[in-house]
Amino acid sequence: MISFLRGEVAARGPGWVELDVGGIGFRLTVSTNAAATLPAPGAAVRLATGLAVREDGITLFGFRDEAERDAFGALTAVAGIGPKLAVSVLSRFTPDALARAVAAEDVAALCSVSGVGRKTAQRLILELKGQYTASGAAGTTGEVTAIPASGPEEEARAALLALGYSAAQASSALSAVRATTDGEASALLRAALRQLGGAR
Repeated sequence: MISFLRGEVAARGPGWVELDVGGIGFRLTVSTNAAATLPAPGAAVRLATGLAVREDGITLFGFRDEAERDAFGALTAVAGIGPKLAVSVLSRFTPDALARAVAAEDVAALCSVSGVGRKTAQRLILELKGQYTASGAAGTTGEVTAIPASGPEEEARAALLALGYSAAQASSALSAVRATTDGEASALLRAALRQLGGAR
């Protein structure tokens, strides 16, 4: 099993990253959450990994850390939850937020993930409760907090990251301009660049 990869970011896009590891390019599928933490192309990064082997092919998944990989493993162990749906869940929730949603039996929060219906959410709660718990990281309050789902804002965020801004800068700028635009990715990006002083 490939446990982790350390290399330079060669390219990236929504839901994927290519790493140059000693001259060999690895393409990894990643969650929106993990993608938001990636550095600019050319920078070094270490990603925990997991390999999914299916009849239709082999997919290498990348995770921001071991906690996200553990959450992925717990999700895919649930009947009816495949790797792609597990990544969708992790694009919506951090591992700790997922654990809190399960502990609170928050069906509505889990149903906010595209592809997760009420029955699937109930199955997740039934199979994960008591087995998958929050890490107890500093700052955990027990409140269920979700990461924004994929959409115009995530497209704008990805564009800002590609331009070299940090994840913190992108999040701060988008939060500041969210209510001042029509919600389209292009409008969000232009407003965020103005906020960051990057507009020309």
